[in-house]
Amino acid sequence: MRKIYKIFDWIVSLLLFLGLLFSFTLSEHKYSILINWVYVVLGLIGIIYTCYALYRFILCKIEFDLMLVKGNFIHKVINLTLLIPFALTFLFISVETNNVVYDKYSQINIAIKATDSLNADKKIEVKELRDIWDNTDKNTFQSQLAKKLVFSENLYARMIDTIVVTDTADINLTKTFAEMTGWEMEWDTVKNKYILLREMDVMPQNIIDNKNEEPSLFWSVYYHYIDPGNQHIASTERGRKWGASIAIMGYIFLNGLFVAVLIGWFDRRRDEWTKGEVRYKLRNLPKNRFTVVIGANEVAPSVIKNLLTKKKRNDINFKCEGKNKYIILQTSRDTQTVREELAVYLDDKELQKVIVYKALRNSKSEIEKLYLRHCTEIYVLGESTLLDGGETYHDAMNMKCVNLIADDLTSGTIFGRLTSIICNRSNRKLCKVMLEYQTTYSIFQFSDVPENIKHNLVFVPFNRYESWARKVMVESCSKDSRGNDINYTPLDGKGISANDFETHVHFVIVGMSKMGVAMGIQSLLEAHYLNFAAAENEEDAKKRELKKNKTRTRITFIDTNADKEMNFFKGRYMNLFSLARHRYFDANDTEKKSYLEPEYGWIDPMLDDNCKWKHLSREGQNFIDVEIEFVRGELESEGVRQYLRNISDKNNDFARNSKLTVAICLTQTHQAVAASLYMPIEIYEKTQEIWVYQCESSDIILNLTKTKTNDKRYEKLRPFGMLYGEYMSDRAQYLRALLVNEAYNIGANDGKHGNISMNKKKTYKHLRESWKGLSLDKKFSNRYFADSIYLKVRSVLMQDYANAHTYRNIIELVKTDDFLPKLESLLDNDNLAISEHNRWDMQQLLFGYSPCDYDNDMIFKSLNSDKNESELKIREYEDKLSLDRYNKKWKYLNNIEQSNLRNDEYAKLEKEYKQQKELYKDKKDECKNDCLRIHPNICEYHHLDEIDSGAKDYDITLNKAIPRILELVYGQ
Repeated sequence: MRKIYKIFDWIVSLLLFLGLLFSFTLSEHKYSILINWVYVVLGLIGIIYTCYALYRFILCKIEFDLMLVKGNFIHKVINLTLLIPFALTFLFISVETNNVVYDKYSQINIAIKATDSLNADKKIEVKELRDIWDNTDKNTFQSQLAKKLVFSENLYARMIDTIVVTDTADINLTKTFAEMTGWEMEWDTVKNKYILLREMDVMPQNIIDNKNEEPSLFWSVYYHYIDPGNQHIASTERGRKWGASIAIMGYIFLNGLFVAVLIGWFDRRRDEWTKGEVRYKLRNLPKNRFTVVIGANEVAPSVIKNLLTKKKRNDINFKCEGKNKYIILQTSRDTQTVREELAVYLDDKELQKVIVYKALRNSKSEIEKLYLRHCTEIYVLGESTLLDGGETYHDAMNMKCVNLIADDLTSGTIFGRLTSIICNRSNRKLCKVMLEYQTTYSIFQFSDVPENIKHNLVFVPFNRYESWARKVMVESCSKDSRGNDINYTPLDGKGISANDFETHVHFVIVGMSKMGVAMGIQSLLEAHYLNFAAAENEEDAKKRELKKNKTRTRITFIDTNADKEMNFFKGRYMNLFSLARHRYFDANDTEKKSYLEPEYGWIDPMLDDNCKWKHLSREGQNFIDVEIEFVRGELESEGVRQYLRNISDKNNDFARNSKLTVAICLTQTHQAVAASLYMPIEIYEKTQEIWVYQCESSDIILNLTKTKTNDKRYEKLRPFGMLYGEYMSDRAQYLRALLVNEAYNIGANDGKHGNISMNKKKTYKHLRESWKGLSLDKKFSNRYFADSIYLKVRSVLMQDYANAHTYRNIIELVKTDDFLPKLESLLDNDNLAISEHNRWDMQQLLFGYSPCDYDNDMIFKSLNSDKNESELKIREYEDKLSLDRYNKKWKYLNNIEQSNLRNDEYAKLEKEYKQQKELYKDKKDECKNDCLRIHPNICEYHHLDEIDSGAKDYDITLNKAIPRILELVYGQ
């Protein structure tokens, strides 16, 4: 579009040059038609230019400011300045023609019509009179208009024009004509006849001979335009008014006001825009077509790219909530620095759509100026957490900003709120809030937000480290800054089958930074496999324990301060460590080599004689399928290097059967690169992949993997964690979680649900309404199950679909005909249900829930038994009623009174069953809401039959719903 504008500007410049050339060189008398067309064309273009400039200035201030800042308006201003005289000439001709010529011709036509009753001779006289007007006024019209603007005694001479009235003339008609046309009728005593007199301003002969000095209309306008001091030479009052108007335009565009005021205003406006001090009114912003991003955090470029992604028609998996024309970025940092940072990762088109406001995000008045009620969605990112130490108060300030946003949305007009209530329409805005610290982020996994926030916002907290961990371990793919794919091998490779009792996953994390902890938490949520679940089905206790120990996932943290970090980690997740196997050792202690022994230092809380959780599993065995170890030492130290050799040793059974993955999560880029390049050679031979945290750029690692030499040490390196990479989750994650919440409906009839369609608005409305009622921890729970879908698909299909191990492979397979039917047939098995319960156990422990102590466990057993007994009675009675109804003697043997007795009995049993369910639910809610946050279902899968017999159905139903969820999200 800009190219079209530029071409148009150059065409206008060419026309201007030709127009001025014609005005300089051509005579108006000889080439009046051509010059008049020049006036018309350039005059209309001048009016269009003026209207366009006013439109830009008044209604499109954002584009106007951008043009002002970039300096792309000079060409347009020159064109506009030169076009103004032509536009004024065109307007002058149009207005004066209507006010003078049209009126006089109308009067003459009226006079002609009035002579219809006269005889032929009189009509001839009238025609002659009209010819007099035509010959004397019409031919000199341009000169008459010019004379209105420019008049001088030296330029014009006075003369009297006379016409003698013939004897045959009608005196009354001639008198009427004279009054209409400005002639005077007098009696000539010499000729004894009436004569018509008119004073005329004519040019002296010497001037007429020199045609170049004859003033034209255009140059008469131009005189006033360039020199605003010549209004006194206009001949009429109307001409003086026109002259004054033209002079004012010239004063604005050519003289002091343009130079001093306008340029000064332009400079001031440009300076304010550069500093981020310009604030736009709502009329300048397209309603529901702009997004607000609060805080210029390092992730801002990635967020903005997603927000400017165009939504495809009928696409349910999009990255933003609307078609955004602008992004308002509010920041307290230096705006020019922010723009320079954005310019590195955004192209010119994207950058021009970003409006930067400089303001504090805890300012109520500045929040009001963002017009949040009319935006599509809100991101609260906060400021940089890396530059100059970052914001230590980042998360607290972000939450304060969220409260201000909720207050601003609450303070809407009464009319707006009433409209929302009457129309049953929610005005809640999607608000995604970035929380930098894992501790703050984890709070919202088991807590909730105040009603004010819930009522006005769809509150979605996220953590960029967790987002990257998901991208690597769940979706197994990301993009670098150039848009190229980076693929990651899942922790379990192409999957681990249920009957593989030798293989286990070992995930080593070097560096307990924020990224390292996030990777560890994600692996705890993710790494739950079918072989451990199958081991739990073993009847023999000794064999069961042996199989479980071989298949248990191991997560290893290596850090210089592993002892301190371990204490912090254990304190945050103390309920997890009260159940899970774990150990700590100092690899720097070279005198003690005992830590290299497989069972050195392991602590299993379930084997402790004082353990209070033995009742949660058979024979008191540990039912947590993950174990954690902390290794103190530097990666370059001999102790750590020896440990790495041990876990890669092919002669060691544990190492040989492990699927090993290493993640280097050191915060300094050069340290992470060095660590990934100089590990023991055995690691490069054994490991599936080595993930290297590269905060700034992925180029170093990618360049190493793409060399022609193809060094075996480097081919397994994969960069991750880039701030400006493509790692923000698309809407598919939200859609999957939405459908998981609806899993009972979708999972009915063996995972099939006939009429549901994600392309129907009613379906969305139903799913969203159900989602809104969930607390935050349940939303996270649904999301984590959705993340586990790909792992489960890998595990059950690894024999039939060798390539169904990554996110993209599975999405492609969903679109084929035979994939989903095959998947449905494999998901209904106990191992998958046990694996899901093990994942859920870990999730609840990370959420801060505690297992149930023995006394409460006995209470739940009793309540569950009573509930089951009551349910059994009512089911037996229903079966009996069903048999009686089909009995041929039903009507004969059962009268109305007996039927009523049966109904009363059924109602009694139903009431008893409901009471037992309420008692169980009340006790469960009481324990969950207690300060200990006890959840009775955190236990071995087989123990569920005793304390909550209906809980197993939830795991089975969710797993059955997986094919339908995949079909609805990816198969559209």
